[in-house]
Amino acid sequence: ARARQALEDYFACERTQRFAPCWPRLSKRVQAEWARQGRGSVSEYAESRAAAEPRYTDFRVQQIRRSPSRVVFLVEATRAAERDGVPDRVEYAVLREGEQWKIDGRRVGQSETTP
Repeated sequence: ARARQALEDYFACERTQRFAPCWPRLSKRVQAEWARQGRGSVSEYAESRAAAEPRYTDFRVQQIRRSPSRVVFLVEATRAAERDGVPDRVEYAVLREGEQWKIDGRRVGQSETTP
């Protein structure tokens, strides 16, 4: 349930294109990846993610794969501009870091992207 809540919080960021609240939801690995790209602050991350395409407005979890420290959600995500179109298949990986669940990966189709 906590892994799903972390994912729902991230969905809210994708819906609104306001990503600053999601920075603390990212795993240490993902935050380090953003830092390697020169976007290691909350504001740099939020600005970069808000400029990214596509913008999703609707999410439907289709499948869940679990292990003790990681949950992968296979999601159908509908783009804002294509409400009647075919949804994208997006995988979100959520990782347990200590007592918290963090967003650790995102794959759109066959492309690995940084959440």
